[in-house]
Amino acid sequence: MHDDGTLYLATHMFDSVLRLAPDGRRTEIARADQGVETSTSVAIDPEDPDTLWVTAAGERFGSGGHDKPARLIRLWAKPPAVPEESDG
Repeated sequence: MHDDGTLYLATHMFDSVLRLAPDGRRTEIARADQGVETSTSVAIDPEDPDTLWVTAAGERFGSGGHDKPARLIRLWAKPPAVPEESDG
């Protein structure tokens, strides 16, 4: 948890990182196209609380052999929301 009460969550199945504000607002701050595909956990850097470290598992079980290594991704904790995807 950030000093201001904000929580950051990895959504492994949804390939995203979420910011949960103390007032209950939920904001998606990163998606697979920003490198967080198969994200598993989020840690706040103790020396720089505006930096998040996100782990990603790599290949998802049953993904059809898509070779993707496990990784560690650095994110900024306070980016604007990821734009909504349009249907057309």
